[in-house]
Amino acid sequence: MSGAVTLAAMGLFVLMDPRAQAFWGARIGDAVSFVRSLFPR
Repeated sequence: MSGAVTLAAMGLFVLMDPRAQAFWGARIGDAVSFVRSLFPR
C-alpha cells in the first residue's frame, strides 16, 4: 500500500514540475533506447 502511495505522489510531482517531466522523460527515453538496442532488427 505504501508503494502505491509513493508512486501516486511521484506521479503528481512529475505532472506538476516541468523539470521533473524533463528529467523522467530523458530517463525513460534512455531506458527505451537500451531495451531496443538489445533486440536488433
